[in-house]
Amino acid sequence: MKLIYKIQIKGKLTVETGMHIGGSEVELNIGGIDNAVVKDSKTGIPYIPGSSLKGKLRDLIARKKGYKNLKADVEETFILFGEGANDNHRNTGHLIIRDAFFNGLDFDPEKGLEEKSENTIDRVTGRANPRNMERVVRGAVFNLDMVLDLYNEYNVKRELSTDVFKIKDKQTISDTELLNALKLGFRLLENDYLGGSGTRGYGKVSLEFEKPIKIEFNKDGTTKRSDLDFNFNE
Repeated sequence: MKLIYKIQIKGKLTVETGMHIGGSEVELNIGGIDNAVVKDSKTGIPYIPGSSLKGKLRDLIARKKGYKNLKADVEETFILFGEGANDNHRNTGHLIIRDAFFNGLDFDPEKGLEEKSENTIDRVTGRANPRNMERVVRGAVFNLDMVLDLYNEYNVKRELSTDVFKIKDKQTISDTELLNALKLGFRLLENDYLGGSGTRGYGKVSLEFEKPIKIEFNKDGTTKRSDLDFNFNE
């Protein structure tokens, strides 16, 4: 396998309904927040972990393609996301998704975060269990930054028979096939949710992308950047 170039994918994610991606435990105060959102330890500003976004995209694409579990991910999904550790060997994916940080110079916690009170009902006793959820407010925008490595050939996993899979070497997959699989994930995400409590209305998002950039590396260490003829927004 030889790296031939990289594709940089940048865009913006807009929160359409309050979003909750859980962070570390916070000190519990009477009437305070029970579940805080994840925040940058330096600035205290909410962000979207790359792992959360990548895991969600993988799950949505796999479900659309009918894969039952991580071991069943084949072809483009396997190339993009890998399959994790297997027999002390890690088959990593070729898609890098970086943490998505808040778009803007200033963040006002009083305007950018909201507290939502909820109740869960014990169906046996009928007792209400109140909790206070912290959410990123509707309208917040986060910067997306991803990089896809393109090789001349790939180790591709294919399904041989029911629940029997094998990794085959030196398979050719075009950049368009990989980008279309990723584009499918973006469309699915816009019609699903990101973060927790999505079935309760949380985490609806919309995505808008710039034109992808093709990055080629010269032998003298310089790079050549050019627009790639592909549109994630269509």
